[in-house]
Amino acid sequence: MTVTIHSIFNSILWGGLMALGLSALSRSRLFLCRFGVTPLVVLTAAALARCCLPVELRVTKEVGAATLNRLHRMIDRAAGSPLPELWFFEIWLMGTVLGLTMWLPKYAVRLRAAGNLLATEDNRIQRFCRKHGISGLRVAFTPRVFTPCVIGFWRETILLPDTSYTHTQLEYILRHEYAHVRHHDGLLDFALCLICVLFWWNPSVLICRAVAVRLCDHYGENYSASSSSTRKSSET
Repeated sequence: MTVTIHSIFNSILWGGLMALGLSALSRSRLFLCRFGVTPLVVLTAAALARCCLPVELRVTKEVGAATLNRLHRMIDRAAGSPLPELWFFEIWLMGTVLGLTMWLPKYAVRLRAAGNLLATEDNRIQRFCRKHGISGLRVAFTPRVFTPCVIGFWRETILLPDTSYTHTQLEYILRHEYAHVRHHDGLLDFALCLICVLFWWNPSVLICRAVAVRLCDHYGENYSASSSSTRKSSET
């Protein structure tokens, strides 16, 4: 396996086409209701792997040249030199170091700030934990966020905007956010952000991350709906 200009163009092109198709499917309620989220999760992982592996086998280039289709001819013309020059890897490394310098310290500050927040002692949250058999759930109200979110790796914190909620609103929000905590989506988002920094030259990675975040939200909605239906059936 080698990294060539041809393989880099293929990674951007095919990874982008797969990511755009998955983005459209992840927005389709009809597809999600019929096939569920799991197929899209598998396909998104495959698209992300295609975007992050700009390599090719010798047989891949031979087969592509043998087919003589317009797409491979276009890539060959755009690629120019078959092997990337040293300056390409230098620019890749410089962009990665710059991205890590801009992103990682800010993330560490947010993570530390969330860990230093005092967990709320709201009785409604305590009742929610007792009702669903949850222990050790950290929930904090803060004016620094404008929408409910989860931050952290294995000791996640649910951050809620510092505003008033009705009992029904708080119940739904906690069910949705607890689904993210349960699946460790904070760790997943950190890994996806790291991949976006490492492969900054491939915009398809950003699309794959957006699709993955959307699928996590779908999982959260499904968990909230199933919890609500279970609670209603137990009450009846």
